[in-house]
Amino acid sequence: MTGSILAGVIGVLLIALANFDAIRTTLSASHSGPVTNRLISGVWSILLFIHRYRRCHWLLTATGPWITVGLILVWVVMLWLGWLLVFCGGSDAVVNANTQASAGLIERIYLHRLHPYHTGLR
Repeated sequence: MTGSILAGVIGVLLIALANFDAIRTTLSASHSGPVTNRLISGVWSILLFIHRYRRCHWLLTATGPWITVGLILVWVVMLWLGWLLVFCGGSDAVVNANTQASAGLIERIYLHRLHPYHTGLR
């Protein structure tokens, strides 16, 4: 997995898709992004199926905020996975500062776990 150009390309595409979806969904008045559209349609159809048999109006009422939270989590996971794949795209994308040895997958996951909040300053 580490050192694969394909992983880096898929990571960049995943980051681009997450950004496009988030921007289109939040800034458009009448359209949503492709991921948002599929997620909301899928969740809503499942909830309507449940509603037909159990008549849970409260479930449909409470769905909006939970879909929003779930959508934000999907965007965060897409960005996290995309950046992880970018870091796995080159064998020397992440190296040990002392030994100059290339990091393995576990080290890249550990580094990327810190990435969104890490500025490199000490």
